[in-house]
Amino acid sequence: MATQYRCGTKGRRQKVLASDQLNGLDYLEVSADQTVLTLYFIHNLPGETDAVPPAPAPALTRSNVLIDGGVRIPTVKVVAVSTSENRLEVTVDQPGDFSRYRLRLVRSPINTEPPSGFDLQLAEIDFTFKVDCPSDFDCGPDEECPPVVLPEPEINYLAKDYASFRRLLIDRLSVIMPDWADDNPADVMTTLVELMAYTGDQLSYYQDAAANEAYLNTAHRRGSVRRHARLLDYRMHDGCNARAFVCFYFDGDGSVVLPEKTTLLTRGTSGSTTVDPTQLTTVISTERVEIFETMHALSLLRSHNIIRLYTWDDSDCCLPKGATRATLLNYDLDSGLPLNPPLALKVGDLLAFEEVISPTTGLANDANPAHRQVVRLTAVTPVNDSLANPPIPLLEVAWDEVDALAFPLCISATTAENETLTDVSVACGNVVLADHGRTLAPELIDVVVPATGRYRPRLKRGPLTQQGRLPIEGEGMALFDPEAPAAAALNWSLRDARPEITLQQNSSTWEPQRDLLASNRFAT
Repeated sequence: MATQYRCGTKGRRQKVLASDQLNGLDYLEVSADQTVLTLYFIHNLPGETDAVPPAPAPALTRSNVLIDGGVRIPTVKVVAVSTSENRLEVTVDQPGDFSRYRLRLVRSPINTEPPSGFDLQLAEIDFTFKVDCPSDFDCGPDEECPPVVLPEPEINYLAKDYASFRRLLIDRLSVIMPDWADDNPADVMTTLVELMAYTGDQLSYYQDAAANEAYLNTAHRRGSVRRHARLLDYRMHDGCNARAFVCFYFDGDGSVVLPEKTTLLTRGTSGSTTVDPTQLTTVISTERVEIFETMHALSLLRSHNIIRLYTWDDSDCCLPKGATRATLLNYDLDSGLPLNPPLALKVGDLLAFEEVISPTTGLANDANPAHRQVVRLTAVTPVNDSLANPPIPLLEVAWDEVDALAFPLCISATTAENETLTDVSVACGNVVLADHGRTLAPELIDVVVPATGRYRPRLKRGPLTQQGRLPIEGEGMALFDPEAPAAAALNWSLRDARPEITLQQNSSTWEPQRDLLASNRFAT
């Protein structure tokens, strides 16, 4: 299946035009009665003079043409085909609807690969039967790498406390006084801003405190809201920890397994990438880092550090918004040798796409950090670019519609100085899901049970991590579903979050319950 790019040039068509072994679709025309499609090819078709591919390649028949798509009329059958030089007239049984269709050249109705001698990228084409029909609607939006639209500055008219008043004033001053920097606490302007924010906070509290805490829809204090909600038989949650996808760059031979619950730290002051386990407590206390832990094991490969995207000899290309397929390069173009080790991606693996340089300036510092997305692969197909000498090994990968790209991902571009940029965006295969928090050894205060009174043991340290859960059919609640799209791992209900703590009693492990009165008496 071809990878659908939005490209500014037609380099692939020029290569096929220069080849005497491969043919491909050029464009398509729809007849006035919408029942005849005229396909124009780059070369003459098999069975004609100067045909490509040459004899004894068989002529195309109606079994080699497949039309799919549509919304109201999803089934459009091919009833006859006829060839003349580089044209193929396809007669269908009925016109399609107003939605988009895709015409593909296939080997047979049960084998969707392109016929022998037809280029993989030019073996299919999107079209609509109603291209010449009048319409009252506007033209479709242009999706070819649209420019970034900067958000309008927002003014929060609901600011009611010191922090929100201070942020509101600083944001407003940053708009009307762009040369003013707010990073100096001794600045006179900063002092005035904080003075006005403090005054506004006090006035707002005096104005609202007496009446606000008495009603659920106006209470500000968490304790008041929790009590009001419990009276309505609603149990408030205690938040949830953060999750993130982490990319690893591995510089070693072979494959190394990164175990589950590996401790990860945010960047500290030392700048080192690894920490001695014996010094972990010291680093955490002195460098003020945040702690994450991996949620599953991961096999690290050097070839998965940076995976280049292949554009099939075209330039000025991008993966459009909503894309669910891409072609990965399983070859080192610089050395002309296969990757060592080769790519070992498989169905179920996580793959991260990232813009690493700006498509307008070519600088890494100007890359858009919002152009990053992780997907879970649903198909991995090895293919080759047969026009290259030697043929270039590639991987065609696909992912679920839920993980469809949320933005256009630029792959190659041309700057204003006419400089060609490649590898604007790349992929990473060493991706693991991690969440915030640190696993600690069992530690309690007042372990001895008193002879009288309630036994209320306490933890030595806090706060306790609240960890999200996802319902999995047939398996109950789990931290994440390893077979679901990557987006599902970051989307859960806060009502399903539970404290990440267990109590060991002999051979039994007790887990937290939201309400003991409403839980199963045999639950552990």
